[in-house]
Amino acid sequence: MFRFQIIVNGKPVCTAGVKKFGVLTAIFNWVGRRRRKADVGYKGNIIEESWLSVGGIDDSLEGRPHVRWLTRKLKPGDEITVRILGAGPADPPKKLEYH
Repeated sequence: MFRFQIIVNGKPVCTAGVKKFGVLTAIFNWVGRRRRKADVGYKGNIIEESWLSVGGIDDSLEGRPHVRWLTRKLKPGDEITVRILGAGPADPPKKLEYH
C-alpha cells in the first residue's frame, strides 16, 4: 500500500491512504475562463482558479466510496510537496461519497 503525505508551504496537511485495494490521487488544477453573469463577486473579464484535491476510491469499504482528504484553493507562490510513503497509518478521509 502507498500513502501520500501532502505538505503545503512547509506544513503537513494530510496523510492519505487506502487499505489494500483502491485508488489514491493528488490532483493540481488550474482553470482560466471568461466571466459569466452568474459569477457574483468577481471583477474583470477573466477568472483564474487553482486548487489541490487529494482523494481516491477505497475498495476495502462497503460500496467502494470515493474518499476525499483535502480540497484546497491554491495561490501563486504556494509550494506543494507530495511524499510517497509505504504502508502505515493514514488520516481518516474528511468525506465519503457513494455513487
